[in-house]
Amino acid sequence: MTGEATPGYLYCSTCPTYILKYIPKVKFLFTLRSPLPRAYSEYLNKVADQLTLTLALALALALTPNPNHQPPPLTSPLPSTRWSTRR
Repeated sequence: MTGEATPGYLYCSTCPTYILKYIPKVKFLFTLRSPLPRAYSEYLNKVADQLTLTLALALALALTPNPNHQPPPLTSPLPSTRWSTRR
């Protein structure tokens, strides 16, 4: 059994011919939803996807290093220790 969620097959006039040509013993099971709850569900998914996309882009921008960023200069010299490379 294979699942497919493409409602376009219902409206395509040439799809049955091609499907039967390549999968001659195919059987279909269609489940139809009420249009209003389906549309509302799609709307909520799109809102969630947009929110997720917005948050992902904001996070990516926040975590991406800026190539033009210059670190602030050191205001005090490093202490001289046997481990320092400064001479």
